[in-house]
Amino acid sequence: MSGVRTGVIAGAVASAVVFGAAWVVATAQEPRAGIVTALAGQAEIYHASLPDSAPLALRDDVYVRDRIQTHEESVVRLLLGGKAAVTVRELSVLTISEDPNQSQVELHSGKVALRINKALMRPGDVVEIYTPNAIIGVRGSLVVVEVEGSVDAPQSHVTAVEASLPILVAPRADPARTTALNPNEAVTVAGPRHAAKAGPVRRVAPDQARRAVEMAALPPHARGSSACGSTDGGASASDAAVARVQSPNASRSTDEVRGGSAARRLTTRRSRPGGAQPRNPPGRSSGSSSRPDDGRPPVRSRPGALKALTTRARLLSSLPATVSPRRGSAGPYSRPLTALEKDRHSRYV
Repeated sequence: MSGVRTGVIAGAVASAVVFGAAWVVATAQEPRAGIVTALAGQAEIYHASLPDSAPLALRDDVYVRDRIQTHEESVVRLLLGGKAAVTVRELSVLTISEDPNQSQVELHSGKVALRINKALMRPGDVVEIYTPNAIIGVRGSLVVVEVEGSVDAPQSHVTAVEASLPILVAPRADPARTTALNPNEAVTVAGPRHAAKAGPVRRVAPDQARRAVEMAALPPHARGSSACGSTDGGASASDAAVARVQSPNASRSTDEVRGGSAARRLTTRRSRPGGAQPRNPPGRSSGSSSRPDDGRPPVRSRPGALKALTTRARLLSSLPATVSPRRGSAGPYSRPLTALEKDRHSRYV
């Protein structure tokens, strides 16, 4: 009996080793596309070179040609290329694909929300979402895409929540016929792939815009730093990357932020009620040692300055006929006053 148990255990271990080795080989053949940054519920991942699926876990790497499928009441967030945050909603099927010059995801069914920070995009970069009958090009926006309907008659609903640049939507059969979406606009592409057509652009009602924003958000119970804080006890590079994508000021450097704060302080000082403050406000003496309200050093009034100048001239006039070139006091290196100096001193007496 013990021999049978030993054989069963050995067979299980061998199967696990073989599966692990196959997974390593499979993932090594495909380039890495992103990482799982948040997870709520359950999801499965299908690697292109493996016959069986595997449970998706937080911090898992995703590779090109991987397919992700979410269960009921489940949400997954992926960070692709360090610049695109893809939120996959429940009962959705998504495939990761990639082009040499752009990132691509293909939504077979369900809903996804894609957020891109334009500041992180290089000139010419674009992220594309493929549906069964449409192509959506995103260059710096928040867009929600939903696929519904049958296989023979799919419908792709595209909603632009935010758009620093227009979102381009085109049927897959005619990619050149694009429809531009601005913020709070939506369009539906209906029909099979070979005969799909884009409908008219429509404005999004406030309640529809609110639901679209909720699709891009994570539930409170989601695991991951993007929802409830880091679960691994420390901030990682992926957490920082997600924060940069989610933040509208992602690309601003520390110097730029400091410069903006200084500019705001300067604007506030200049925009005080009543305009600029005088150097000596009414009720403040010219000889006061306290600083004015505008923060500038005190400046003596003109009568006080003339009085001090007259006093100094009188002191100079009482000096002997020789003066030192250093401080104007008599000394061993004194020299006679010139006629010009005598004339200047006589004017102040």
